Amino acid sequence: MRDIYGDEQHEKAGSRRREIEQAVLIPTISFFDDPEQFGLEDRQGQAMLSIDIAEAISKSHHIMAEAGVGIGKSFAYLIPALFAVQKFDKSVVIATATMALGEQLVRDSEQVKLLTGILAPKVVLERGPVLDIAGGARIIIMNQERLIRHLLQKPSQGQGLKKDATILYIIDEAHRLEGQGRAAFTTKWTVEGLISVERALQQAIPKGPNRKNHIENLRKVREYRIQFFSEVGQGFQASQRGWLPNKHIVNYNEWAKELAKVIQTCSSSLPQGTLELPQFIRRLWQYANSSYLVWLEKQSPESSDFSICTAPKKIDNELEKLLFSQSIPVVLTSDTLCNGRGTKQYRYRYYAEAVGFPEDNSELSDALPPTFKDNGKTLLYIPNDLPRPDEKHNRTIYIAAIADRMAELIACSKGRTLVLFNVTADMQDVHTLLMNKGLLCGLLREGEPISQSVIDEFAESKGVLLATSDDWEGTQIPNSALSSLIIVELPFPSFDPIIDYKISQVLDPMEVLLPEMLTKLRQGVGRFLRADKNASVLSILDVRISDAYALAYKEDVLMALPIRNSVSSLLEVEAFIDKKIKA
Repeated sequence: MRDIYGDEQHEKAGSRRREIEQAVLIPTISFFDDPEQFGLEDRQGQAMLSIDIAEAISKSHHIMAEAGVGIGKSFAYLIPALFAVQKFDKSVVIATATMALGEQLVRDSEQVKLLTGILAPKVVLERGPVLDIAGGARIIIMNQERLIRHLLQKPSQGQGLKKDATILYIIDEAHRLEGQGRAAFTTKWTVEGLISVERALQQAIPKGPNRKNHIENLRKVREYRIQFFSEVGQGFQASQRGWLPNKHIVNYNEWAKELAKVIQTCSSSLPQGTLELPQFIRRLWQYANSSYLVWLEKQSPESSDFSICTAPKKIDNELEKLLFSQSIPVVLTSDTLCNGRGTKQYRYRYYAEAVGFPEDNSELSDALPPTFKDNGKTLLYIPNDLPRPDEKHNRTIYIAAIADRMAELIACSKGRTLVLFNVTADMQDVHTLLMNKGLLCGLLREGEPISQSVIDEFAESKGVLLATSDDWEGTQIPNSALSSLIIVELPFPSFDPIIDYKISQVLDPMEVLLPEMLTKLRQGVGRFLRADKNASVLSILDVRISDAYALAYKEDVLMALPIRNSVSSLLEVEAFIDKKIKA
C-alpha cells in the first residue's frame, strides 16, 4: 500500500514513519505505562491492543485484531486514533454494527478526549444518508453499512466522505462487516415499490400521439410483474428467504425492454432507482451465469409483501477495492474474529477471506482472550439425555423434552434466566408449554431487540426471558439479574441464500457452518461471562456436544468456551447452585 502521508520515496517515507511513531506510537505506549493515573484499570490486553493499533498506523498498515469481552477495545483504538487526529488534523471514521453501539462510542470518545487532553475534534454520530463534511478534523461514528454506502459515493457539494481528509478507518464488531457490506451492495425491490414505479410512469408519460403506445408498453410491464410474482409466490412462506427458481418464469428481456421504452419517454422526476430497474430485471434473467446472487424474501403472509434482491457474489472483492486498496489504514476489531484451532493465520482466515483483508501491508494481532477468569464460579451444563435437535422426527417430543428440562433449570436458579433460541417456532412453542406449567416468561418476538425497559423489568422481576435472532449479540444484562443462561441448541445458520452460496464454493459445508456457528455462540456467551461475574450456570441443551456423541466439531465448541467446569447431570447443577448461588 502506498505511504498514506505523502512522498513515496524510501528515504522520505522512513523519515515520515519515524515522525508518526513519535506522534502516535510513543504517546500511546506512554499512556499505558501508568493508566491508573487517568483513573483506568490496568488491563494488559487493552494496552497490547492499543499499542498494536498504534504501530499499524505508524507503518500505514491494516490490522485485524480479536479482543475478548472485557478488554476495553473502544478505549484501546480511540487513544491512538486521537493522537493521529492531533498530528495530522484529519478525521477518524469509526463504523460499528448498530446505532446503540454508536451512541456508546460517542460517550467513550468524549471520555477519551478528556483523558488524553485532545479536546479539539468534534464527535459526530451520523444517522442519515447525507454526511456533512464541513469543518475540521472529527471523530465520525456511523454503522458499517452506511460507511460502505458513503465510500461508494463521490463527494460532491460538501457531502460524502473525503478520503484526503481521513486518517483512519476503524471497523468495530468487524465479524459483521461481510453482512453489512453485502447489505450496502444489495438492491431490493418490493411488489409495492414496483407498483409505485408503474404509477409514477403512467403519470409521467407525456401527452401526445404516442401516449397510447407507451401506455400499452406499461400495461405489458404490469402483466410481466403480475405473472412473475404469481409464479414465485406459490408455496413461499412468511419469514422466508429462498432462491429465485432456476427457470424462465417470464421473458425477463422483454420485461426490461418494455420498461426501458417507457422510462425513455419520461422527462419528469421518477422514484429513486427507476433508471436502473431495467438492468435489475435483466439480472433476474442472467443470474445463473452472472456475478450476482438473486434471491426472494417474504416477511409476512400478505401476498404483496415480497421482495426481489440482488447482490454481488464476491463481496470480498468489493470490500477489498473500497477499503483495503485505498491509501488509508483500516483497523478491524471484534471479540469474535478467530475460529478453530491452529496457526494465527488459520484462525483469522474465515473472516479475513470473507471481507477481502489483504496479506500484504497488513497485520494480524495476537488474539486477546476475554478478561473472564474461570475461577470455579461458573458451571457448564451439557446434558446427554435429550433428543438431538437435528433429528426432530417427532418435533412434539423434542419441544416437550426441552421445555421440561428448561423448567427444571429455572426452578433450580429461581428464575434469573435468559434463554436463547435459534428457531422462532421453537421459542413460541416452548413459551406456551412453560406458561402452562405456571412459569411466567417474557417473550421477545423475532427481530425485536432487547430494550433497556425490557432489561430493567427482567432485572426487577428476577424472572425468565426467552429471546432469539439479534438478541444473541449486544445484550447487556446486570450480573445480579442473571444467574442462568440457557442456549437451546448450537446456533448453526438456518437456510439462507448467502450461506447456501458460500457452501457451494467449498468442499466441506462445515468450512462455512462451523465458523458461523462458533461466532454466534461466542457472542451469546460473551455477554454472559464477565470478569466480575457472580456464580452462574451456562446450559447448552444440545446433546451433539455431550459425552454421548463424538462429533468432529465437539472440541472446537468446547475450546471456544472459557469454562472448564463441565457436568452432564442435573443433580450436579442443583448441588452447584445450592453451594455457589444465593437466592
